[in-house]
Amino acid sequence: MPASQVVTLLAGGGLSFVGILLRLLPYAVIPVALAAVVAFKRIGGMPLHEWIPLRVGWWRRRGQRIWFRPVPLLGFNENAPIALPPQLAGLELIEMDAAWVTASRRIAGIGVVHDRTGGLLTAAIEVHGDGQFSLTPAVEQDNRVGMWGDALAGFCRENSAIARVAWHEWSTTAPPPAPLHDRPTQTASTGAVGDPAMRARADYRDLIERTAPAATTHQILVTITLDIAKVRARRRHTSTALANGLQMLGDELRLFVGRIEAAGLRVDAPLSPVDLITAVRVRSHPPTARQAATVRSLAEAAGVSAGDLAPMAVEESFSHVRVDSTLHRSYWVEGWPRLDVPAAWMDLLLLGVSGTRTVTVVFEPIPPSAAARAIDEASVALESAEAAKTKRGFRIRAVDRRKREEVEQREHELVAGYGDLAYAGFVHVAASDADTLDDVAADIEQTAGHAGVLLRPLEGRHGAGWVAGLPLGRSIAPRRGTT
Repeated sequence: MPASQVVTLLAGGGLSFVGILLRLLPYAVIPVALAAVVAFKRIGGMPLHEWIPLRVGWWRRRGQRIWFRPVPLLGFNENAPIALPPQLAGLELIEMDAAWVTASRRIAGIGVVHDRTGGLLTAAIEVHGDGQFSLTPAVEQDNRVGMWGDALAGFCRENSAIARVAWHEWSTTAPPPAPLHDRPTQTASTGAVGDPAMRARADYRDLIERTAPAATTHQILVTITLDIAKVRARRRHTSTALANGLQMLGDELRLFVGRIEAAGLRVDAPLSPVDLITAVRVRSHPPTARQAATVRSLAEAAGVSAGDLAPMAVEESFSHVRVDSTLHRSYWVEGWPRLDVPAAWMDLLLLGVSGTRTVTVVFEPIPPSAAARAIDEASVALESAEAAKTKRGFRIRAVDRRKREEVEQREHELVAGYGDLAYAGFVHVAASDADTLDDVAADIEQTAGHAGVLLRPLEGRHGAGWVAGLPLGRSIAPRRGTT
């Protein structure tokens, strides 16, 4: 039972016990009855003992739900910091030079997000596959997934400064480039109405009009987040902690790119500041994709950054958040498939949904010593629970034996040299209006259910969910060792 449920029942039982001592019968039964309702009643699939604190916290933040970006006069106080909404507070975009990036004849450096509130540095890279993963044999698919795991295992070492690694798979339904029905048919140059070439041209135009709305654009970004506090000082003691962190982040990026390429994937150069701004803007407000592409090409040609990360307005509601004119809704992956699944089990979730959505999985490397301690603690706890049940005459259930097997399997994998990772998953959908958002959300919930994934909406926290879907290094899941 979760702690909130236990506290609710204990509080109700304690108040009823005090009422019985004071001989307030039958009123003494009311607290325990209310506690039982709060502990076991559900509203919209959410337990009431979790729903009430969430609503109270939402009510307390009533003054921070709407944010508008101030528009300054041109040329007035140009050096003032850019205003950011509360969800992005504390973020700063830095451009870092790296010799192995400039060697590829790119003028711009690496875009790094500095999270001053958490002391974190984040950079992103774009990863491409060959597009043939779903068509390869099952053995080859397992090998590719294993090589991706080997690439992540490089961060699971003692005294690693990497706080988390995340991949963001973003896709959107691409509209047709131009209204095809408005284009001239050129009947005068194609001949008579019964001309086969004219009929073929009309059929092809009809095919494009039908398939263009279903064409999707995919982009996979992998972010690496470094904890500045865990960076060891360099030999030159005059360097600041931020400079040391930037240097180590560049080294980690270079090594990680090599491991990913060894896994058979193609990796572009780390995102420049313009690339990072473009990715954030397009994901926050997809209709700006074409304009962002134009700004990006001009900025890269000049080798300078353009624009900033801040939207113009953010309005957070309990069931969604509006960023400019786009509505966003976020989900936490509460349950993963319990049965053994093939390597391509996420194809249905990644490829079977239309509209605009982002699938994010956050990994946090665990040092081998900490992983071994966690396994020992889990093993001792399970053995004690089984001994207590056996002593009191209770049977050992299948779920208890399954947990014991999972702990033993983790121990065998750790001894064999595999890395241990804590992880969390999030799904994020966006639309231009409430009806479309509800349709896309219902589609993603149904598709995830068929894939064996249980989604739970982040009610009251969709603003934080929107930021977690961006390549900025922030996540809703708390970091290990900090909470």
